[in-house]
Amino acid sequence: MMKKLTLLVLIIILAATGCSGASNNSIPDSNKQTGKNKNKVTISPSAIEDEDKEYGVGETAEINGVKLTLESVEMSYGDRDEDFSSFAPEKGKVFAVCNFLVENDSKEDFDISSLYFNAYEDGFAVDTYIFTDGIGVTSLSGTASPGKKIKGALVYEVSETFEELEIEYRPSLWNDKKVKFIYVNK
Repeated sequence: MMKKLTLLVLIIILAATGCSGASNNSIPDSNKQTGKNKNKVTISPSAIEDEDKEYGVGETAEINGVKLTLESVEMSYGDRDEDFSSFAPEKGKVFAVCNFLVENDSKEDFDISSLYFNAYEDGFAVDTYIFTDGIGVTSLSGTASPGKKIKGALVYEVSETFEELEIEYRPSLWNDKKVKFIYVNK
């Protein structure tokens, strides 16, 4: 019985391997180079011309026809004043709600997600607060077709007395080039 089961599993694996190999050979050469994401904007490292430039609130970084603007930064205590407070920052902290606008002026779809961002409060790394719906904020994520826009926020739990919040956008997980947005808490 065990030999039959092993033989059956081996046949299934070989059949699956054979099928995947056959389908790769049937893809036209033009599609082999671009793969299934051929209609997505890919931001090359050389697209960031002035990597060391820092952008402030209201300023726009443009990369391969995609414009990224930090429109505003607002402080929120979530539902701290409610009896049962499940969406509130810790004592002595506040949510920094960073509102972004993404405009896709390229000819291909563009994906954006909080995974492409890192943030630093006064030089120390802070995590993205993922329960944005709980505090009434729409998360910055989605796909914008050519000519379309996305609005959303990245939320960070920071000290009430922080001085500077740096938000880095890294368009590719595979290189070190970044666009930096700086918010100074006055």
